[in-house]
Amino acid sequence: NFSFRFEDINGTVVGFQATPETVLFTREELYAARANGLSIVSEPFVNGTNIFDFTSITYDTEEGLDTFALNSTIFEVTVTYDPNKCGSIEECNYTFPEPPQIIVFSNNTDEDNPYSIGASVIQADNETTPVTLSLSITDIPEGATVIGAFRDFVAEAKTGKLTYTVPASDIGNVVIRPKKDFSGVFNVTVEAFALNDAFLSASTGPTKLLIEVDPVADGPGISIVAPNVDEDNSIP
Repeated sequence: NFSFRFEDINGTVVGFQATPETVLFTREELYAARANGLSIVSEPFVNGTNIFDFTSITYDTEEGLDTFALNSTIFEVTVTYDPNKCGSIEECNYTFPEPPQIIVFSNNTDEDNPYSIGASVIQADNETTPVTLSLSITDIPEGATVIGAFRDFVAEAKTGKLTYTVPASDIGNVVIRPKKDFSGVFNVTVEAFALNDAFLSASTGPTKLLIEVDPVADGPGISIVAPNVDEDNSIP
């Protein structure tokens, strides 16, 4: 029902804000939160109850698989707006962030080798407020595996597309592994987002990223069968 973020006891934002409605935590961040506690900060001008769904996800991405296990806990939080504060985005001087800059470049990889995402996301030159930058990856070819990015189940529920999200600072760790023995050309769709403290966001819009997989000749196979002959007979 409303957007939110999580902060620790020092007011530091915890987790990666993938979208205004989705926050992703690493295992280490959750261990720290269990010890120190977390605060939920809602978007401005909110009255009402929100249902939070905490879901733990375990992945297995070896051998080209993309399987996962889910375990969810649901709870409600009620937020009451303070009428003594400003009452609108305009009164509070909140502004939408500037769309970030995205740079994409095509690259090649050999058959059965992973491909590093050829993209970078940069804050807009005229951006004046702190923003969180991220990259969304969709239109992943069948049988391919994405490693190093978060599976975005909320986005998938809205669009029906397999979606991965990654902080801009971690794009260099993301690779796509085409399905075994695939060679040829395919495109994935990337989109960069900027999100500010008021939960207002801007995006670059979708951009196609070309990936070319060069064929590699498979080595010849050999099959050896151990002979079984009687004494003093020749081996064929």
